[in-house]
Amino acid sequence: SNDDYPFNLYLVDNHSTDGTVEWLNSIRKKYPNIRKITFNQENEGLPGPTNDFWRDVKTDLIGKVDNDVIVPVGWLSQLVEAHVNTEKVGIAGGYHFRPEDFNENEAQRKLYNENGVQIVSDTHIGGCCYLMKKSVQQKTGYMTFNPTLKIHGWTEYQHKIVNSGYVVGYLYPLIQLEYMDDPRSEYCLIEKKYQKYTRDIWKERG
Repeated sequence: SNDDYPFNLYLVDNHSTDGTVEWLNSIRKKYPNIRKITFNQENEGLPGPTNDFWRDVKTDLIGKVDNDVIVPVGWLSQLVEAHVNTEKVGIAGGYHFRPEDFNENEAQRKLYNENGVQIVSDTHIGGCCYLMKKSVQQKTGYMTFNPTLKIHGWTEYQHKIVNSGYVVGYLYPLIQLEYMDDPRSEYCLIEKKYQKYTRDIWKERG
């Protein structure tokens, strides 16, 4: 976890076929903070499993870390502290783009400050590492999505939160994540023939 802060862990396997199911079953007794492992019989996309998780969890803060991200030491404690010391921060997360992608001048223009906590505010952030107030989720409800477009829902959900007067953004100074799907990452396993395509997509996401 790269953090000593206590947390409960809920795991979702979205119909993997690479041995992950067997590995998860082998570790479930090793880590007492694993509360639940869900094994989906098909890839259900993001919104459905996320909504199920939100329904299950009753803690003050809820969040998600994807399996293609490496988190730095202290990441969870920093996000918890940011939420504890603010009222208006609805979602705070780590920065999954590369350090060279960060525009300091633009970030300074978008900084939100509350009780010493700084957030680079935006209309939405990536969902690979975030922490959200449960009370904000309860007020906003659950993600809606078109079943034929299973990846949609998270961006629109954050727009609702921002429109309700809460702040969404990246904690600053940044929690720099290692996003392994970025072809510039040393851990990226995407085949070389697909890397140019992936780079172009990341440029468009900018």
